[in-house]
Order: sequence, then structure tokens, then C-alpha cells
Amino acid sequence: MSYPYVTRPIKNPRDRSIKYYVQAAPQKPVDLKTIAERIEKRSTVSIADVKAVLAALEFEVIQALKEGHTVRLGDLGSFYTRLQSKGAETQEECWQKGAQLVTRISCAFLRSKAMSDELQPSKVGLTPSDAEQAKKDAAHNGN
Repeated sequence: MSYPYVTRPIKNPRDRSIKYYVQAAPQKPVDLKTIAERIEKRSTVSIADVKAVLAALEFEVIQALKEGHTVRLGDLGSFYTRLQSKGAETQEECWQKGAQLVTRISCAFLRSKAMSDELQPSKVGLTPSDAEQAKKDAAHNGN
């Protein structure tokens, strides 16, 4: 397996020099149906059963996050919520206004150590994306 990448030029605002960096190439997202089909192939469970379990997992993760819990999914990682709020002049005012100060609630994902270990550059093959390869070929051919 190989991870597709593109190169991006980034200009240094201080000296206006340009360096090129490797970045992940945009890929088509893998949807729930595809994940269910892959799991079906790796197990004795039917796709209908896999979809039912994944739908229940989605629901339960959302419910747990709404209740303020962190959700740990083994070697996958953890989902948790983050709050952004307006400031209050005093701690007392903050306690009184509480939720009225909250401006945004977001969900974050923290990958597990096992996932971090698997996503090391030494374990993931890199290959230019199709568009990047075309640019590379054109540059070598003098186009």
C-alpha cells in the first residue's frame, strides 16, 4: 500500500524564498458502506449486521459526547468534545452564566499509540498522486 502525496511550494515571508513540501494528496473519502463491505470480507458477519453495528456505534458515540464523556475505541483512538466560550470578568460570573458563555462545541479525535505507531513515515509507503506524477513526468520531458 502506498500513501499518495503532492508537493506544495510555500514562500517564506521574510526572505521570499520558496521551499517545496510534501503534503497529503486529497483522496475520495471512504464511506460507511465501503467500510462495512471491507469488514464483511474479513469476518463471518453479514454486511447488514456490520451496518447495523456501525450505525449503533455512531449513535452511541454521539450520545456519549453529548453527555460530556470521552469515547475510547481501543487501538483506534478517542473522541472528545472541546468547548469555546466568551470570557467572564470573574469566576463567579463564569459560574453564573455557564453555558450562556459557550460559543462553540466541537468534536476532536486523538489517535491511539497503536495508530500513531502504524502511521510513521517508515511504515507508510509514499507515492506521488496521479496529478503529481503527471507534473513530474512533464518536467522531466521538458514540457
